[in-house]
Parts: sequence; C-alpha cells; structure tokens
Amino acid sequence: MMLGLKTARVLVLDDNFDEARPIIESLSLAGVGCLYHDGDIGSHESNGQNLLHGIRVAFVDLNLKPDLREENAAMAKRCVDVLKKVLDQDDNPLFVVLWTKEEEAATILRSDLPNALSTRPVRVINLDNKSDFVEYFSGSQHDKGEKTEKARELIRFIEDHIYRIQPLIIIHAWEQIIHDSASKVTSSINSAITAFFPSGSEVDADSWSAQAELLLSSLGYAVSGRTSKEGVDFFSSICLGLSKVLEDHAAPAPNTTDEFQRAIEYSKTTISAHKEDNNKTLQDSIGEIKINSILLVESNQKIKYSPGTIYKLNDDIEKYVFGDTPHHDDFSIDLYSKLFSNASQSKISKIEKKDIVFLEATAPCDFSQNKAGPPRFIGGIIKRWEKSENREKIKETTSMFSHESFKIIGPVYFDEAYCSFIFCSRLLFHIHKRHLGQTEPILRLRKHALSDVLAWLGQSVARPGMTTAGPVRRIQSR
Repeated sequence: MMLGLKTARVLVLDDNFDEARPIIESLSLAGVGCLYHDGDIGSHESNGQNLLHGIRVAFVDLNLKPDLREENAAMAKRCVDVLKKVLDQDDNPLFVVLWTKEEEAATILRSDLPNALSTRPVRVINLDNKSDFVEYFSGSQHDKGEKTEKARELIRFIEDHIYRIQPLIIIHAWEQIIHDSASKVTSSINSAITAFFPSGSEVDADSWSAQAELLLSSLGYAVSGRTSKEGVDFFSSICLGLSKVLEDHAAPAPNTTDEFQRAIEYSKTTISAHKEDNNKTLQDSIGEIKINSILLVESNQKIKYSPGTIYKLNDDIEKYVFGDTPHHDDFSIDLYSKLFSNASQSKISKIEKKDIVFLEATAPCDFSQNKAGPPRFIGGIIKRWEKSENREKIKETTSMFSHESFKIIGPVYFDEAYCSFIFCSRLLFHIHKRHLGQTEPILRLRKHALSDVLAWLGQSVARPGMTTAGPVRRIQSR
C-alpha cells in the first residue's frame, strides 16, 4: 500500500499508457507526481479502499474503449462511471482537462459531471491537441531540450487556466505548506531517533525501530496519559501528538517562488478587502457556516468519551440527574425552558427534549492523567435557526445570552440544520462514565473551542457572589 507515500495530486485517465506518458513526464519536470489509470474498473472494489484521495487535476481521455466505436453519449457515460469509481467523492476542488476532438462528447460530459459526482469540478476545459502533443514526444525529430520546452508550455497553459480561479492560489499554497511541514516533522523525528547513535556509525533497522518505538510511546502517553490503560485508541493518541508538533511547524516559511508570491499578494490586496454582511441569510452564508463548523466542531466521533464531547439528553442521563421519578421528563424540560426563556426574554420559549444537550467539560490534562474524578458536564440547548433568518437577527437573539453564565458556540451546520449550541454554567453536574449507558456522542468541540469553554467555565464558577436578603423562593414539590 506504501502508506504515507501516496501524495500525487494529478490523475491521468487514458486507456493507452504510451499516450499518457508524455503528460506524466511533462508534469514530472515541475515536480508534480501523477497517478495513471487505464479506465478499467472491472477489478476495482466498491468498498472505498481503492479510491484516490486528494486529486486536484484530472486529465481525461474521453475515448477509453476505442475498439468499441461508441457513440458520444456512451463515451461520456463511461468516463463519468470511471471517475465515480476511482475518485473520492469528497475530493474538491477538482480541475478537469478533457483531451479530445469530440466536441459533442465533451459537451455531454460537462453537463453530466456535476450531477454524477458530489465532487463537482470547479472548472472543465477542453484541449483538442492531444495527438499532436503525443506525436511531438514520441518522435525522434525533437531533442530533449525542445521536448522540455514543449512540456513547460503545457504546464504554463494548465496553470493559467487553474489560477484564473484566484482563491485556488491560496488553497494550493496552503496544501503545499502542510505537506512540506509534515515532511519536516518526519525529518525531525528521524533526527531525534538517530541522535542515539554515534556520529558516522551505521544505523541498523532493528536499533532504529527500538528507538522509534520508545519515542512514539512517549508521545502517545504524553497525550493520553493513564487513560491509555483504559482502552483509549493509542494510535489516535500518537497521531494527535504528532499533529500538535505539526501545528507548530505549519506557518508559511519565507518563500520566493512565483506561486507563493502570487498567493501573498492576492491575499493582501483582495481577500483581506472582504467585509462581513450581516444582512445575508443563513442560506446565503452556507459557505461561512460550514467553515465555522470545521473550525469549531468535529462530527466524526471515533471515541465515545473524551473532553469536549457533546451528547443529547436521553433517559439514562435524565433519570440519573433529575431522579428516577414519573415526572423526571417534565422536570428537565421545565427547568431548561424557564432558564433559557428568562435569559432570552422569551425569544427562546419552547424547548423540547431533543433540544437538550450536555458537554463533557473535563480539562484534557486531567483526562489524560486520569485525575479528574467523575466527569464534569455542562447542560445546554441546541437552538435551530431557519435558513431564511439573517445574521443580524441571530446576533440580536444570541446577544440576550450575554450574561456570563452563558456560552454560545456557533452558528454551525449540524444534522442538516443551521444551529447554535448555548450552554449555561448553572447547569453543571457530574456523571460517572458507567451512567452514560447507551448515550452516543453527536459532536466534539475542537481543541481551541474547548479551551475557550473551559476558560469561561472557570470564570463563572470562581465568581464569589454575595449574600443579600430578599423574598424566599421555594421549589414546589410535585
């Protein structure tokens, strides 16, 4: 599988490798690795393990079965089927280059791709000089220097078309920074391992493996601590530790290449000039909301219990917190409804059980060292917004929760809806993990969002308050 070395970003789809070779060789001059596929999907599994990830450019030969003499519509459908089979459907932005003289087939493919792929290409261009290009490289009448210049012409042509969509300059530059940074971290790890060996001595594989195991073990325990003995995925802990190292290395280093200079200039003159428009509806702001979701929450829950995890209220938790009585359901809804209704001046009046959530608010360091005792939770609600509501109205509603007892996360896109999570420090309670029962996590706050919540919670619980005389308020028994 060569895991870790599958970093190519270009797919060349052609039934004839000899015709694909010039493209592969041309891109290699620019240091761009390519994946080749002949269009035969008969042996391809459908379980997703063989999907190609991270493809940014696809060179596509429409006529993948020339011996069948297919009609244009059939040729286009075959290409779509192959792309669906080999590309990860979440890959984007995808740039497609069609090398064909069949204008009708190219037109059909252009119209079919957006509906067939969840990865909708951001641009599809058509080049009809494939045969000329292949002939130029396959013949002997051109020397190496001429072929190199011809290859550079192709690269400049493709770059010009890709970066007409200017934000791709920044996105591609960032992807390259992350790739280069990961390579530097890996090199640093190797330096730390080989530091155990005398300078100039040969490093044998067994000794290197032993030192690497020691280093990775230390890194994993630094993240998960004693909880690693309780079945926490240790591989995830190691990866999280490496990610923290990567984060410190992922800042853009000084770079004088044309691509990076274009990214710097474009971000300075154009991107920074954009202003927030609070009159936009949530539907119009879907891109911004989804970015919010990426920054604040993680929906892929592989570990059931960890700091920052958000759960929905269920019968197990409700009975434990509010008591196993016939009225526990009504009591929890009544408590949350009054609390959030009063705080929002009745702008949030009706709360249902499906709206109630609770957040695991144990500090990550206490969690990793198993020093936290019973897990600490904060109660809250999900406030769902209509997609027609504008940002100004949302700010007006959430501003009602400006009291320091409340913390708002969002808006984010969750469960096919626009929503905010509103937590209240007055709803602080402990539940032992064994009482979580069948409670399943719905989201997890990312590290910086959880850090912000913990800082807010610390301020809230540390307030000394004061004692005053006033009317006695009694809780009526049911």
